[in-house]
Amino acid sequence: MGIKFLKTMILCFSLYQLMACTDKPGSTRTVEYTELGCTEIMYHSTSLLEFIELKITKGPALPSMVSAEMRIQGAVNYTFPNEPLDTGEYIVVVNDLDLFHSTYPDFSGRVFGPWDKNDDGTLAKLSNEGDVIELRLSGQGDANCSFSGEPPWPSLANGKGRSLVFFGENSSHFGSWAAHAVDGGNPGGPDTYVPNLAVRINEVMPSFEGNANWVELYNSSAESIDLSGWEFNVVAKDTTFILPEGTVIGPKEYLVLDGTEETGAFGSVGLFVNADGSDYYLREVIGGVKTGGESSLTAPAGELSSGFTVLADLTLAQGTLAAPTPGTANEILLSGPVFINEFHYHPIDLSDEVEFLELVNKSDEMISLTPIINTKASSWKVTGINMSFPPGAYIPANGMAILIETSSDSVLFRTKNNIASDIPIYCYDGRLSNRGELLVVKKPFSWTQNPEKVPPVSWNYSFVDAVLYSDRWAGMREADGLGKSLHRVDFSTMGYESGAWKAAAPTPGR
Repeated sequence: MGIKFLKTMILCFSLYQLMACTDKPGSTRTVEYTELGCTEIMYHSTSLLEFIELKITKGPALPSMVSAEMRIQGAVNYTFPNEPLDTGEYIVVVNDLDLFHSTYPDFSGRVFGPWDKNDDGTLAKLSNEGDVIELRLSGQGDANCSFSGEPPWPSLANGKGRSLVFFGENSSHFGSWAAHAVDGGNPGGPDTYVPNLAVRINEVMPSFEGNANWVELYNSSAESIDLSGWEFNVVAKDTTFILPEGTVIGPKEYLVLDGTEETGAFGSVGLFVNADGSDYYLREVIGGVKTGGESSLTAPAGELSSGFTVLADLTLAQGTLAAPTPGTANEILLSGPVFINEFHYHPIDLSDEVEFLELVNKSDEMISLTPIINTKASSWKVTGINMSFPPGAYIPANGMAILIETSSDSVLFRTKNNIASDIPIYCYDGRLSNRGELLVVKKPFSWTQNPEKVPPVSWNYSFVDAVLYSDRWAGMREADGLGKSLHRVDFSTMGYESGAWKAAAPTPGR
């Protein structure tokens, strides 16, 4: 009996796929999977209470969450009890059951918890900076839900009393999440949310070598919008500017606001855009009242402009731009000379395959991943897998470096894949999501010091490369647990687009 047939039989008779395995004349056997999804997240609340709301978004109900091995992993951990779960039913998992019931006394749904404590016995919490919540089943149908406190994620959900609400298609993309319309959210039921603004911060230009700084806005709507009285917040300067009367942006138009001191749109103090980077927020104010609507942008460190580009699926990606484009559509995102070259995010289940991520250096010089900057030791990072490189880490000129999980045996991995001895292998503490997530390679650019903060030294990073991958990318199915990895085929810009990749047999180090 073939392995492929056995796997099909196992899938068909899994409890959570019962009654969903069908044959159609002239077609292959198909399985309707139960699919989970996060619908609401309270992660940086004004109290100690945190919760995750989820439901079956598609497919058959679960007769038993235990038999389906339903669990939460990643940001926090929780294993569900032996109870059924109906399709479309909202359930809530919390860190503190007593606090939840006292906060929501009228809640009548099912609530589970508390989620697992830390190894030292303390209460586990969702990171204020952001993380990935993994909803797991024994097979397909699980999901990953990202959240973050950094732009362009909504700031109202970051310590201001609101929850995050999922309303889009890709739960790993900021464009699918919004702040709840009311304080405290609505755990266990349908949600309303603050819609995205039609006007967005599209590009910012730092001031250096005498060049004036500016900020560009874009109106994606078909109507002119009066921005008089709207707020523009510069986090690095801890300053909020009020846009002057008569600030109007036309439909489908760009508006460039001069940041020059005294003569610019931001008054005598001038707009603060420097090469160390910052977070920027544009907040809607109508009749002197804040609506909660905002647009935001993280400008990475560097002396080039930063902004958004529109991807093929019409979602947005942010980073350093290849060239400044005030008043017109943005250029491609700048990347390199280090690129994510290949990654194996979902090895075959129950196999001895190891997930990995391969970086390639397309320059003629060795690149130190732990450079000394202004007398201080620093480290490159790869966000998404919790990677900071160890002292002495490097990538050879025109060479590669391989990243694998800490739990994997690097010597065995090198031997099995016949990886040359001059290709370094480093380990990361996180893991690649089986469903998709954002991976960003960052290099340190500069640092600032504030004795009142912990830690007192904070680093400013520039973006080197990024990918927001998905197991739903068209044509990439074989990379999702069927033995293949994703290989880079386009190095002209960052690797956000599915067109920059192809699925092929894993070739780490080659």
